[in-house]
Amino acid sequence: MLLKVNNLIKYYSTPVNPEGLLVLNDISLRVDAGESIAVVGPSGSGKSTLLNIIGTLDRPTSGKVLLEEKDVTSISSNETSMLRNREIGFIFQLHHLLPQCSVLENVLVPVLAQQNPDMAGATARANHLLDKVGLSARKEYRPGQLSGGECQRVAVIRALINRPSLLLADEPTGSLDSQTALNLVQLLVELNRDEKIALIMVTHSMELAKKMETIYRLQNGQLIKE
Repeated sequence: MLLKVNNLIKYYSTPVNPEGLLVLNDISLRVDAGESIAVVGPSGSGKSTLLNIIGTLDRPTSGKVLLEEKDVTSISSNETSMLRNREIGFIFQLHHLLPQCSVLENVLVPVLAQQNPDMAGATARANHLLDKVGLSARKEYRPGQLSGGECQRVAVIRALINRPSLLLADEPTGSLDSQTALNLVQLLVELNRDEKIALIMVTHSMELAKKMETIYRLQNGQLIKE
């Protein structure tokens, strides 16, 4: 078992409700290596909050998240940063590429955070993955010279460069047209299979969610298998 989410609860304090607004209510989830999961639900239901807690960008009020048996909710911030860099890849709705850097340089940014990185090996992997997604001819381009779909493909490769065991995608198609969105999700499915990486994708689209092996709905703080 790659990922275990145990009895996760999350409250957010608000000016209207200082005692806390319950966003996630006793959520548990199991994810195997290489599995693909979609989480759907209305806006404000807590989908991104759940993904951020799994990805160690946020902490729960109570409960645990175990990645390869390591409780990531109780480790130090330095350990968390190192774990994120090595084991978790993130794809967001906005690609967050550095405008002054080339495609290849953007892909290699996460490698620079490692101690004594193997830049030759990472560059070879980057070139292989860029070729796989049809962007080898654009590796010296800047993000401003690419389409939205191409920028998201670069963001996907950047998320995979350090060979993570878990890929988290938070509305990765939200800024794309329907056909480009479908193409991107198909790419994620192929990479999930070929790289044997676990994939959790948050989306509003049931059509895209159906490309995943398993679908969960997050509503009223509860995670329900469809």
